[in-house]
Amino acid sequence: MERFDGYYLIAGQVLGDQSLLNVNYLEWLKDTIDELDRMGVDARFRPHPEAVRRGQVFPVPSYMVSKGTLAEDLAEAACVIAYNSNATVDAVLAGIPAITVDEGAMAWPVSSHNLVEPLVTPDRSEWFRRMAWCQWTIGEIQDGSAWELVRTAMQP
Repeated sequence: MERFDGYYLIAGQVLGDQSLLNVNYLEWLKDTIDELDRMGVDARFRPHPEAVRRGQVFPVPSYMVSKGTLAEDLAEAACVIAYNSNATVDAVLAGIPAITVDEGAMAWPVSSHNLVEPLVTPDRSEWFRRMAWCQWTIGEIQDGSAWELVRTAMQP
């Protein structure tokens, strides 16, 4: 397995989320943490903010739980792992390899799919185009709000 500097960040999800209907998410999470431990990989768990708000509890050792922002967590991450989380989209946008397990994950086409596969950072150009195609409504394009956000984001 190719190694990058930093820890592996597990992006948590909200129990009851539609993307988790066909999986025992708590078991998947525990198995993933156990496998990372066997591999000797430093890992952190970032609970989904909505899961925190709802008081959901996960089988994660307290020392692994991140208390930072997503931006802070990504700044130190070598890889982001999720069953199906849009945090992997943020990772890929930042050039950080991602592992997604569910084929419905937005980052599926540009990520690895299990811990034993090599981490990938493929050309994301077509993926970017497809994501951008779905990003704005016609109204947001017509009223200029889409351009305002893109223009602002492009400034240094």
